[in-house]
Amino acid sequence: MPSIDITTKIGCVNMCDYCPQNKLLSAYKSREYLLSFANFKECIDKIPKNVLIFFAGMSEPFQNKDCTKMIEYANKKGFRIKVFTTTIGMTKEDIPRLEKIPFATFEIHLPDDSNNTKIKVDKHYLEIIKLIKNSKIQNLTFLLYGKMHPQVKKVLNMEVEDLSRLIQNRASNLSSVPPTKKLKGRLICDTNNGQMLHDNVLLPNGDVVLCCMDYGLRHKLGNLLESSYEELFQTEYFKNMQKAMNSKEGEILCRHCSYARKANSKTFLLKRNLKKLGLLRPIYSLTKVPLIKKTYISLMNFKNRKNLNYNKN
Repeated sequence: MPSIDITTKIGCVNMCDYCPQNKLLSAYKSREYLLSFANFKECIDKIPKNVLIFFAGMSEPFQNKDCTKMIEYANKKGFRIKVFTTTIGMTKEDIPRLEKIPFATFEIHLPDDSNNTKIKVDKHYLEIIKLIKNSKIQNLTFLLYGKMHPQVKKVLNMEVEDLSRLIQNRASNLSSVPPTKKLKGRLICDTNNGQMLHDNVLLPNGDVVLCCMDYGLRHKLGNLLESSYEELFQTEYFKNMQKAMNSKEGEILCRHCSYARKANSKTFLLKRNLKKLGLLRPIYSLTKVPLIKKTYISLMNFKNRKNLNYNKN
């Protein structure tokens, strides 16, 4: 399913260790730092209904006071919606409005005791977290990079898995994490629809960039305030990006990204066939090598294993 991340504001107050905000701030040249509701509406009206809408983007979405209003509008238009948030900027008044939205996912990124996720834990924050926990927000989940902050753990009274092992370099854009070895050969993206490259990011000025790893804004597809959604994927520039992925050494950000795979890699082909069978588990689980092996062995014992093609097409 194609998707688009809505960046409601350039510059995030949290400045988490695993997010290359400085690179984004240096690369963004527009004066439009805040996505206006009028511009959001104009852009969303051009997007087909089969496109998944993420309120996440390259900063905390609720820093924009119109974020809930934007979510409500996207829901009214019939879009499937996911939200990734630290809740910073959210108010108590937002919560009953959010309870009415049939979210596919509403994921809260929590502060940790290692300060990887730099959230100011104060009275207001703890109050919001408590209200959310007790709310009727649909498909509510929590994400944690480290051990849970003790004050937050007291409020939530629950365990959340430490996923700090998954912190990566954001396509080599994060200087604090070693860069990814440049991949050669035909590439497939685990998250960006293979070679279709239809999981993109909308910026406040209407620009659409390649994906949520493109913090340096290397690959601008076009501007949704100036063109249709379909035209973003019809330019020579976009076609050249797809050619770069389908070549041995064509330069593209994906060659430096941990989500990229060689087109004939066993890991990618396994995931592709798991997805076809409806057996693909969340990416956090699939990063555990023993689980991959266990799942692979189970599949090999399927009566219809001849239907699984692990060879290069």
